[in-house]
Amino acid sequence: MELIIDNVTKKYKDKKALDCFSVKMTAGVYGLLGPNGAGKSTLIGVITGLVKQDSGSVTYIDGNGSPLCSRLGFLPQYQSFYKNYTAEEFLRYIIALKGIKVGNLKSYCHTLLETVNLADCGKKKIGAFSGGMKQRLGIAQALVGEPDVLIFDEPTAGLDPKERIRFRNLISSLGNERIVILATHIVSDIAYIAKEVMLINNGKLIDCGTQSEITSKLTGKVWEYISDSKSVIEIMNRYSVSNVISEGELCRVRLISEQKPFEKAIGVSPNLDDVCLYSFGEI
Repeated sequence: MELIIDNVTKKYKDKKALDCFSVKMTAGVYGLLGPNGAGKSTLIGVITGLVKQDSGSVTYIDGNGSPLCSRLGFLPQYQSFYKNYTAEEFLRYIIALKGIKVGNLKSYCHTLLETVNLADCGKKKIGAFSGGMKQRLGIAQALVGEPDVLIFDEPTAGLDPKERIRFRNLISSLGNERIVILATHIVSDIAYIAKEVMLINNGKLIDCGTQSEITSKLTGKVWEYISDSKSVIEIMNRYSVSNVISEGELCRVRLISEQKPFEKAIGVSPNLDDVCLYSFGEI
């Protein structure tokens, strides 16, 4: 299967939210990283059909001629629920909306809830759910119909650390036979599981590749330096600092610089946090 986004452009008044954006995706997990206003939500809107692009195309190829809308699962950043529905009733509603035919509806809903660790909550009203429980239910509805293309927009918002790990493991397994697009501000979610990372800024795809391919471009530009705590603020004002770790009266400062910033600075291997800081000026 392939999802091909070809020269997609979308304008809002005089601003280009997407500017000739092109990428080809096959089965696997793709991390979508970019600062606020970079165009992530517009791109997701175009792929899902919620936003009409001004030019360009989105093509889904699976060998059976299936339209993308019939093979798509989507978790928006802000999922709405009917508070008086139970979790099972909500999933039945989504199944009906999608026109999915299943043999045993109750068993199917239970399996979906079990997948997101809500097996014991099928009869509970959604209005009584915590934010994390609602997020997991949103993930369950995205899985209805076993879609070939899954899009998750900030999916781990509201999840505790244990749930976040469970979710990462889940989408990692889903990516074996599906195209999974994961848009998030939590870089670690992508660092653990993404087959490829797409960097978007000002509506443009500024880089796309494996993590090693993207991070290797910063080789020789990431440094660690042991500083006294009083000098850290000055260093942060002069350089792009991605991390500071206090070590008693000293601090281990991780920074990005084209040239060696201090005589005693040591070059270190770059990571995705460094890439975000270098590419977007923020993490």
